[in-house]
Amino acid sequence: RAVVYLISDGVTPSNIGRGYIVRRLLRRVVLKGRLLGVPRGETFTPEVAKIAVEMSPGCDPEVRQNEQRVLAEMAREEQRFCKTLDRGEAILEDLLAAGGEVSGADAFMLYDTYGFPLEITQELAWERGVAVDVAGFETAMEEARLLSRSAHEQVDMTLNDYEGDLAKSVQPTEFCGYGDNLRCDATILAIVDEGKQRVGSSGE
Repeated sequence: RAVVYLISDGVTPSNIGRGYIVRRLLRRVVLKGRLLGVPRGETFTPEVAKIAVEMSPGCDPEVRQNEQRVLAEMAREEQRFCKTLDRGEAILEDLLAAGGEVSGADAFMLYDTYGFPLEITQELAWERGVAVDVAGFETAMEEARLLSRSAHEQVDMTLNDYEGDLAKSVQPTEFCGYGDNLRCDATILAIVDEGKQRVGSSGE
C-alpha cells in the first residue's frame, strides 16, 4: 500500500532519497513472494497493488486516476529486480558449490549488489549444509555505513537568533491531512531572507 501511494505521488524506484525507500519496500515484497512460492518469472506485485488501489478512494482519489502508471512501474521494477536476483542466485550457487563457509564479504556483496538479504543467503546455504560468516557480514555492513556517512556533507540546521525568536512567536501549525478535505488555505506569516530579516515578498 505504501508503495502504491508513493508511486502515485510521483516517487519512482531509484537508488537515492525517497525512490530508494520505494525500491527497498517493493524488493522486500518480491523476496517474500519468492519465499512463499511465487513461480520464477511470474509478475505478481501489480495484482497485489490492485487491492490497495481499490481501498484508496476514501484516502486519496488520485491513486485511482494513476492506477495504470502505478501498476506499470511496479511491474517494471519487479521484473528488473528478478533479473538481479537470478544473477545473485547464480553467484551464490557458485559459492556454495565451492564448499566451505560463505564469507562475510561475499554475503555482503550479495546483499549490497544483488539485493540478497542475509537471511536468504543463510537459508539457501543451510539447505546445502554450508555456514555463513554472519559476524563478517555485520562488519562489512558497518564499514559500508561509516563510508556512506563520511561521503555525505553535514548540513548545519542550527537556528540563528532571529529564526529562533520567529519560531517562538508563531503558533503551532495545525495538521489537517487525512480528513475529508485534501486541500486547505494557509497564511504566510513571515519570509526569512538569509536568516536576517523578514521581507514582504519572495521578490524582495
